[in-house]
Amino acid sequence: MKFRVAAFFLILFACIASAHAFTPDELVKLKKAGLGEKLIVQLFQMGYADTSSLLKLKEAGFSDDAILTFAEAGIKHDEPGKTSPLQSPKVADLTAEAKARIVWYLIYNGKPVVRNKKDIDKAVVSLTGKTLSIAWQPPQGVKAFLSALKTEPFPSPFIWDIAPSDSVEVREGEPLQVILKSSPSKLGRPKSGENGYYELCLSTTDPALIEQMKGFR
Repeated sequence: MKFRVAAFFLILFACIASAHAFTPDELVKLKKAGLGEKLIVQLFQMGYADTSSLLKLKEAGFSDDAILTFAEAGIKHDEPGKTSPLQSPKVADLTAEAKARIVWYLIYNGKPVVRNKKDIDKAVVSLTGKTLSIAWQPPQGVKAFLSALKTEPFPSPFIWDIAPSDSVEVREGEPLQVILKSSPSKLGRPKSGENGYYELCLSTTDPALIEQMKGFR
């Protein structure tokens, strides 16, 4: 194990002079922050070197796959005179903790049938404009092993673009709740198809999230 890790860093260090990507210290920071070796190598080969943004995304609970997608999108849109979306991320209007339940329904014989669902005990909810991001930490220990045996229906972060066709319900009891329902004709994420819809329930103690969501009713 120690030999494999040492070889991983030696390969990257050998290329630093020509690639002008991460420094050795930055590579160590990324590894200690929990980014996978495969992701670090891919970012290195791409020439992406915004360590600060990578650490922030990892701390927020984004998966390696999501971080790679953001980095690739940033490089594709990095034109002269423009700033990469990942290097200058939009500041969220609001960030709150909540319990979340995501359910994907299919319509069968005129009735909704659960296709997939996921309960998240501790999610980080970010609202930027009309886009909700629900992120959570991957399971650890035995739960991580069991999770690997089955397909993850909803990877973190789960993105919901609030559209005019969405139903938004606010319940001001204990806990405070927001319930969103999409329509088959929804434009934006998540896509359910013509014969289904999504439902997202957020339970929180943060009244600021509720106040923000009231504006979408």
